[in-house]
Amino acid sequence: MKLPSDIIDILRSTLQTGIVSSAVENAAGAYARLCTEASTRLHRISAMLEKGSDYQAIQAAEEEPPLLDLIAVLSFGSEKAWMDFCQAHQLPIAPKLDSKTVQALDRLYAQGVTANHPLYKDFRAAVLSREDDKALRIIRTILRLNPGDENARSELQRLENKNWQDTLELLRSALKTDDEERIATLAEKITATFPPEKHTVSSEIAQAEGIRRALRKRQAGEKVPALLEEVEQHRQASDWQATKETCERLQELIEAHGLELTTGQKTEMETAAAYARRESAAAERQRAFNRTLNSFVSFAQEAGTRLMTGTQPGLGEASKLDENFIRRWRELESYALPVSDDVLTKLRQTGQGIRTSLERAQKGRRNRTLLSTAALLTFLLGIGALAWHGWQARAYALDLISYRVRQLAGPAAKLSTSLKQDHPTLLHWPYLKTQIEETEAWVGQSQGVASHADQTISELEKAAAQNFSGLQPAEVLKRLEAARELIGQLPGDLAVTASQRLTTLKTKAELMVVNLGETRSTDARRKLETIATMSKKELSYERPSAEVATAVQTLDTQIAELESQAATETTTRLPADLLAQLKSARQRVDDFKAEVSNFASLREATLASATLADFGRELGKWQSIRFVEAAPAASTHTALPTEEQFLANLLTGGDLATWKAGVEDVAGARLHPDTPEENDLKVLLSLRDDRSFNNVWEHIVQDHSTGRGRRSVWSIGQLSESRVGDTQHRWNGKVYDAHPQDTGAAFVSGEYKRLVIGGGSAQGQSVVSSKPAAVSTLIQNLQIDRMTDANGERFERNILSVFDRLMADTTSPALAKAYVMLELERLTRDRPFAWGMHLAPTLRADLMELHRLVGAYPLRGEDWMIPKVRGSLGASLEAFFQSRHDRTYEKEAQARRVLISQVVAGGVRFGGYVEVDRTLTLNTNSRSAKEFWLLGKAGPVLVPAATKTAPAEALPLSPVLYLPLDREQLLSTYHSTLSSTATAPAQAPSAVIEAPFMKP
Repeated sequence: MKLPSDIIDILRSTLQTGIVSSAVENAAGAYARLCTEASTRLHRISAMLEKGSDYQAIQAAEEEPPLLDLIAVLSFGSEKAWMDFCQAHQLPIAPKLDSKTVQALDRLYAQGVTANHPLYKDFRAAVLSREDDKALRIIRTILRLNPGDENARSELQRLENKNWQDTLELLRSALKTDDEERIATLAEKITATFPPEKHTVSSEIAQAEGIRRALRKRQAGEKVPALLEEVEQHRQASDWQATKETCERLQELIEAHGLELTTGQKTEMETAAAYARRESAAAERQRAFNRTLNSFVSFAQEAGTRLMTGTQPGLGEASKLDENFIRRWRELESYALPVSDDVLTKLRQTGQGIRTSLERAQKGRRNRTLLSTAALLTFLLGIGALAWHGWQARAYALDLISYRVRQLAGPAAKLSTSLKQDHPTLLHWPYLKTQIEETEAWVGQSQGVASHADQTISELEKAAAQNFSGLQPAEVLKRLEAARELIGQLPGDLAVTASQRLTTLKTKAELMVVNLGETRSTDARRKLETIATMSKKELSYERPSAEVATAVQTLDTQIAELESQAATETTTRLPADLLAQLKSARQRVDDFKAEVSNFASLREATLASATLADFGRELGKWQSIRFVEAAPAASTHTALPTEEQFLANLLTGGDLATWKAGVEDVAGARLHPDTPEENDLKVLLSLRDDRSFNNVWEHIVQDHSTGRGRRSVWSIGQLSESRVGDTQHRWNGKVYDAHPQDTGAAFVSGEYKRLVIGGGSAQGQSVVSSKPAAVSTLIQNLQIDRMTDANGERFERNILSVFDRLMADTTSPALAKAYVMLELERLTRDRPFAWGMHLAPTLRADLMELHRLVGAYPLRGEDWMIPKVRGSLGASLEAFFQSRHDRTYEKEAQARRVLISQVVAGGVRFGGYVEVDRTLTLNTNSRSAKEFWLLGKAGPVLVPAATKTAPAEALPLSPVLYLPLDREQLLSTYHSTLSSTATAPAQAPSAVIEAPFMKP
């Protein structure tokens, strides 16, 4: 848990400024709550300490957040001042923290712990049970108690490092999945738990942080509509505090994630924020008024108590009370807010009591002065006259007070003027002079109000003479009410005439309202008929949503105008039937407006999708849209592939297993499995030991007796040759002398003998020439015996290179090569991905063609010697191998392996979607793409980035996808790799080899 340092900063700032805002109120509530929680924990720990349960007390204190750390922050040095401030401003008051328990806890920490303390036992148990988080928490507590324990410090470092490595491994595993929430959670854990220097040690952290920011931004964007709706609900409910809090939450989301609101959203938020600011200012003003009023009432109660009990205040004290009362009264008046009659009466009574006390004190002072000079009265007759003069001044002052109480401004003004003109000497008496000044101020103020009221009524009379033309009824009534309020402030003698004039104006205004109401009802009826006609014609779910949106906007404006008139002009309220029609029209327009808005928002959300999976979720929501143009969403959503399947469609013809094998790099860089299986060794040994391929010699035999000419025979090893002079020549060995009807080749003992008698012509058969058959070196050239180590326990060579050598061999019979090729294929059948067969589509295509040529015939190793087989398959197989002699399967596999890894690293990106009118709607991220992929009826469809309209074969509402790489450059590198040592290979049918990605 984060310690509340930001709350403390607000409290300190508030103590300096003295300004109470909603933020201050929230901070005061949070501070009081935290202090209450801390006090509760202290109370619980105090009970533990009293029972001697020190270990439990430490455990309770170490719960998050650590108690002493929390108390250190809450004790910010101005707690007493803050408590007084809260009492004065009616804010939540935080309880005091028990300092004795805090000190006892400090002493407990200072004592440290021994090696036999239960904490060590709990730590060892946590380590043994692999509860790393618990062990880490306990060892930190031990280190706080024993800072000098180096073993504990070492264990802390070990656990922190293990926690770091485990978290990093979890992050790496998460990055291999599509679980963005898990990735974001782990990234946030790393940021919150580990020091900043660790955040840059691995590229995975930066990648995860990027995913986290994108996910949180997307989630924040998804929250915006709901928050705006919540803001509007609070505003409609006149709950300005909830409106302000929600606006602040929304603003925090915008600032934290860099969100861009639409123009409509900005307008909604600014309107709500302005409302919240206005109401907050009004509430703050009301709070300040309440504080002033409460302070004034408290002062009045204290002053009233002082006046009613004890001795009467002296002149100095009474003067101070009077000055204080006047100052507070004027401060209260400055707010111009209403005060309840009972409170106002009490305040006035207190003020009159203070003024009476002041006058009594002044009178007592004068009496004391008169008494002190009584001894001189007999000698100073002028003093008597002076006393009479003072009593006369007192009488006039009471008259002035009486006029003010009876609200007679005219007589009061006349008396005041008479005193100043006819009795100027009386003005030397302060109390009379004060009453004259106050009376003149009161009269002047009343006359000013009267002048204002006269001006207002005169303006209304001029407007009434023109039947109030140009003025709305509400404005007229408002001005009449303002005039009434002004008249209400006038003294009785000044208000008579103005009241009579106002009554006449009210009668004229009421007549104007009746006439205007009839006119407006007729106009509203005509407009509602137009609205109903347009609504019936234009608002239909069978029409395009864009056209409906235009009609909704037009109708909404017309209805809003009528609603505004109905709401503002309460004096000319529409008849009930028209209000019902207006409500019905509004309901229908709102229904379509909501559906259009929902569709537009869904379109925005669909375009804002970050991945193909996100697009699929959003497209699924299209099926709930009532507009007919959203109907294709169902079929497209059904045909929508996953990102993995889409890439498989691009590069492996839709074979997901082949694609996964490439992604997981099953074959590895060596393109072969590690260990051979029993069947693998059988195939290899069968090829290696096949008699048809080992030590076979080819001989040309000439038949001298039959005249059959020359023919080829084969032997196991070289024939033994012997001579008897010049007359007899023999050749012996295991031979196969082929016959056209042979179905198999058997090497049997045979002899060829040539006789020459008497120098005549040769008789019998002679071996004209002998040489090792080309097939005898085939297995050796293929190096099949080097496929595994000497013990046959590990593979050391890949089979693709053997296929390359086989295809490059131009001397061996095609039938022999075909047999070897099919046997090698049999070797790969159990583990084709481990042998990299999925990376060599050309080889797979060649094998398919070879199977087609061989057909159902079970090709054998000896068939290359059998005339019947050579006659049926030899020519086609010769053509097959001759056209493919420059194949480089291994190089193709390595190149394709690199290509797949680059595609996987780049991934597939969502760039937009195909609208129902086949236009491409693209997001900003797709601007860098050179080409796009669309879903087609028969597979992925490639279009240039400049394409504006999708081709006919593309599905409506298809996602627009792109790969963040240069496909042409990749393909150029790929083909240049294949052709670096050979001419471009003959290609199998494009349907077999050329996946969409590989096509130029």
